[in-house]
Amino acid sequence: MMEHTSTSQALHATNLPGRTSTGRVREGRSCTVLRQGVVLFLTFVALSAGWVVLGSTPLSGGTIVRSHAASTSDALRPRANSWGVVDTLDLCNNTLKPGNWIPSGCTAVPDDLAYDPAQGDIFEADENGSGLMSVVSDTTNHVTSTVSLGRSASGVAFDTAKGEYFVGVGLNVMVVNAATGSVVRSIPIGNPPGFLAYDPGKGEVFVLQQATYNVSVISDATNTVTATVDVGTYVQGLAYDSGKSELFVSGSSCQTPPCSAGSVSVVSDATNALVSTISVGPNAPQEVAYDPGKGEVFVAEDISNNVTVISDTTNRVMTSVAVGVSPMALGFDAATSEVIVANWVGNDVSVISDATNAVVATPPVGTEPNAVRYDAGTGAVYVGNQEYGTLSILSPNGSLGNGPVIASFGASPATVSVGGTTTLSVSASGGSGALSYSYTGLPPGCTSSNTASLSCTPSTAGAYSITVYATDSKGQSATASTSLTVTGGIAGLGSAGVYILAGVAIVVVALVVVLLLWRVRARHAPPPATSALPPSTSSPMTPPPSLAPPPPSPAVAPPPFPPGPPAPPPPPPPYRP
Repeated sequence: MMEHTSTSQALHATNLPGRTSTGRVREGRSCTVLRQGVVLFLTFVALSAGWVVLGSTPLSGGTIVRSHAASTSDALRPRANSWGVVDTLDLCNNTLKPGNWIPSGCTAVPDDLAYDPAQGDIFEADENGSGLMSVVSDTTNHVTSTVSLGRSASGVAFDTAKGEYFVGVGLNVMVVNAATGSVVRSIPIGNPPGFLAYDPGKGEVFVLQQATYNVSVISDATNTVTATVDVGTYVQGLAYDSGKSELFVSGSSCQTPPCSAGSVSVVSDATNALVSTISVGPNAPQEVAYDPGKGEVFVAEDISNNVTVISDTTNRVMTSVAVGVSPMALGFDAATSEVIVANWVGNDVSVISDATNAVVATPPVGTEPNAVRYDAGTGAVYVGNQEYGTLSILSPNGSLGNGPVIASFGASPATVSVGGTTTLSVSASGGSGALSYSYTGLPPGCTSSNTASLSCTPSTAGAYSITVYATDSKGQSATASTSLTVTGGIAGLGSAGVYILAGVAIVVVALVVVLLLWRVRARHAPPPATSALPPSTSSPMTPPPSLAPPPPSPAVAPPPFPPGPPAPPPPPPPYRP
C-alpha cells in the first residue's frame, strides 16, 4: 500500500510545471538564448560603430599642394626651362587650340614674323601667294585683321619709331602703317627681297637682295634706298647689333648649299661698309640673332645642325652648339636670356642658354618651323610653321606672359562632418582681364561655381584633394590644390545611407533573436496533460490498461503435456515518464 502511494505521487509530480529538475533546465536554456541574442545585438552595434569611425577616418592630411610650376624656393613661381607650346593658332580658320596642334588643309605659309610693341601685335609675312598678311593680337592670340599686299611676302621688320612694317614683296619693299593697316609706300630695290632688319639708331632698314651679294639700306624718313652694300657672298640672314651699331650678315660661297665656304660679314651702319668677315666653314649659315646682354651673335648652321656663337667684341667664333635637325630661324628671348632655334626638319625648337651655351629644352612645335619672334609684352615666343600654316605660341614657364598667380587656397574649416559646411577660398591676382574660377575633386554634395569663395556642404565622408583653376581672358591659368577631410559617416555613404543601414541592421538582429527564442520554446515545451486514470478492478499493483503488456499470442498447437496450473502474470514494467 505504501509503495502504491509513492508511485502515484511521483507520477503526478511529473505533471506539475516548475517543480522538477527538467523544468528548471528548460527555464535556464531560455534565459541563455535570450542573453546570447542580447550579446549578439550589442556586438553588432559595436562593430557598426567601429565601421562608422573607421569609414570616416581621413586617408591623408590637409597640406596645400600648388601645381603652378614650382621652383626651388617658392611653390608659386614659374619654374625655369619648362618650355612648351601653350596654344596653336590655325591661320586659315583663325582657330586657337590648346597645346601643340597640327591641323590639315591650311594653305598659309608663314615666312617671317615681326612684333609691334605699341599695338601688342604679331605681323605674319605669308608667302602663299594670296597677298594677305595676318595681324595677330597677343592679347587674344587670334587674327584681328589682314593686310592685302597683292603678292606673297618674304620678310618683315617693324620700325618702332614710325610705327610701320617694312615687308618684302615681289621686287619691292612695302611700307604698312601698323595702326591703320594701310600701305603707305612701295620701295623698289631691283631684286627679290629676303630678310629685313631695323636699325633704331639711324632709323634705317636693311634688306637682303636674294640671289645676290647685296644688302639695301632704306631710310625710314624718306622711304628711299640710300645705299647698297656688297658683302661678297650670297646673303642668307642678318641681324642688327645695337651695341656695336653693326650689321651681321650670313652668307655662302654659292647660292645652293652645300657650299665650299660659309661666312658672316660685319657691316658698319656709320659708313655702310664691310668691316670684317668671319669664317664659319661650309655649314650653310642661315638666319642670325643678336644677344644684347652678352654682346654675342648666334648663327644657324643648316647642314651641320649647329648654332655658331660669335663675339661682337673680337668678331671671332667662340663655340658651336649642337641643336636639332636643319636649324633655320632664330629669335632671342630677352626675359630668359635664351636663344630659340627653329629646326625646320626636326619640327621642334632648341632653347639655348646664353650663360652656358647649352641646349636646355627641346619642345616640339608644328611642321617645318621657319620663323621665330619674341613678344616682350607677354613673354611669349611665336614660331611660324610653314607646312600647315600655324603659329606655335610657346612659353618658358607653362603660361603666357604675366598670367594669373594664386597666393593661397584652402578650406575653412579643413575638417568638416557630413552635412556640415566649409568654405573654399582662393586668393589670385595678375593675368589679363577678370579672372574666372572652377573647381575639381569636390566631394558629393558640392558643386563648382565661378567664384573665389565657394560654400561646400559634403554628403559623403572621406579625404578629398580639391583643385582650383584661376583663368584670365587670354586663357592663361594658374592652379592650386588643398585637402578637405569629411567625417561622421561611412566612407562612400551619405548620412541618409548610414541611418538606413543602421535601421536595417536593428530589424535583422531583432528578427534573429525572436526566431531563436521561438525555436527554443517550441523544442522544450512540456507534453500535454493526461486524463485521470479509470477505476482499477485488479489488484493494487495491476498497471492501468494503457500500460499493461499486450496479451500473449494464441498457441498454434496443443502442448504435449496435460495442462497444469495457470502461470502467474508477468510483473508490470517499470514506469518511465
